[in-house]
Amino acid sequence: MSLLTKSVPINTVADGSDLVTVRLGACVLRAVRVELGTLSTPDIAITEQPGNTSILSVSGVAADGTYYPSVLADNASGVDVVGAAWPVPVLDRIQVAIAGGGDTTSGRLIFLYER
Repeated sequence: MSLLTKSVPINTVADGSDLVTVRLGACVLRAVRVELGTLSTPDIAITEQPGNTSILSVSGVAADGTYYPSVLADNASGVDVVGAAWPVPVLDRIQVAIAGGGDTTSGRLIFLYER
């Protein structure tokens, strides 16, 4: 296993939105770094595709930061184990949706993942 990073530019259009698809292949997502640049308090929604499974959803991001998305582990019966988090598995690609980021602004996300 090795840790890798993928830098993803965010460039909004006039309504403050952007939609980006990132191919990571089969991996485990460890962290997401948000670097706002000129983005103005964007809402960020990251999903794993094609299942549309939510990975991270944050609103009104006002400062650069790093997020550590995780899912709850399951027991032998398939029931979530509260307090037992696990890094998010990604089977193929991630979709990033930005809203409210400001008119033609830019920033970037950096994904830290393990393959």
